[in-house]
Parts: sequence; C-alpha cells; structure tokens
Amino acid sequence: MYSPSGLIHQPASLFSLIAGNDGRFLMRKRHASAGNDIEEAHRVGEKMSSHDGKGATMLKIAIEARAAPNPRRLREYGEIREAILQNRPLIGRTTYESAGGKSKVQLGYPIKTCNIAHGIEAWQIDTGPILFPAFPIADRIDLACLRPAFIVFNTWNWAELAVQTAVALDSSQARTTHFSEIVRLEGVANELFSAE
Repeated sequence: MYSPSGLIHQPASLFSLIAGNDGRFLMRKRHASAGNDIEEAHRVGEKMSSHDGKGATMLKIAIEARAAPNPRRLREYGEIREAILQNRPLIGRTTYESAGGKSKVQLGYPIKTCNIAHGIEAWQIDTGPILFPAFPIADRIDLACLRPAFIVFNTWNWAELAVQTAVALDSSQARTTHFSEIVRLEGVANELFSAE
C-alpha cells in the first residue's frame, strides 16, 4: 500500500469491511479460490493480517449514515409502481424472528434493483449485497456471523436470499466463493419506503 507501483497483489481479492459503531470490525478478503479467503474479526487498535505478512493496525473507523428525509411507506401496488417509475430512492426493511423466537432480526437496506410489471399488478425487489446473519442465530448476533447476500421478494410475508458461501467447483478439493446458498424466510414482514 502507498507504493509507486505493484498496488494490485496476486492473487487478487474482493475486500470488504463490516464495522460496528463500537470499534469492532470484520475484515473479509474473497479470492477466486476459497482456499485463499481470509476472514478476521478485530477491534480498532488490534493488528490484522496483511499481504506482506507484517500485519497492519486499524487505528480508526468512521461510520456515517445518510438520512432519508421523510420516508414514505409504500403499501399498495400503485404507490410502488409510481415510486419505481419516477426513479425515487427506495429503502427496504425485512423483519423476522430466528428459529425458536430467541432473536428478532431487522434488515434495513437500500434497494438498488427492482422490477415493475406491465399489464399485471406485480413488482419484485432483487437487491444486494446486504448483510445477512448466517444460521443458526445465537441470542446475540456477532459481526462474525454476517454474510453478504442478495434478497429477493415480491410480497410482504416471505423472502428468498442468495447467501455468499464457499462452493465446490468439481469433485476435487477446489472451491470458490459465490452467492450459492439459497435461504427462504417465511413469516417475515417486508416493508418498502420511498425517500420523498
């Protein structure tokens, strides 16, 4: 990092950082081969691994959330259609209880991709990646259980997710990371909001 050349390392990876406002963070690097993947949970001030093997310390994480002024809940097909066709920013929220009802999970996310049908009253949300707590959910959700996922739904009480996980390429030991684990959530409360 910060050198005049050689900025892209081999094997290349997709880097993401999942951070909480309490100084905890999950550093993830995903490679073409899942065998090279790195996932480490730390706190600000702790050393995380680096490509050169020396490690690096995260000194500060600043999180800013952009407010959506006057969000309006969309309940009817006509409202959803109007918001989509007028290209308004949309926000989704999916709420459900974990198995056994020990934890309530609420996923909030910007909607990047949505569809509206012509000729029939139908709509569909297909967006991500969002953060999804991997099963089973403990009493307290830890950052380390969060996985990127795409969420898809076209009604208010269920959703399907494609969760990122390591998957075998063939009969050998070779694996890659892909949105390949399909999870269906029943009995959820899906909500849509338009940022007016």
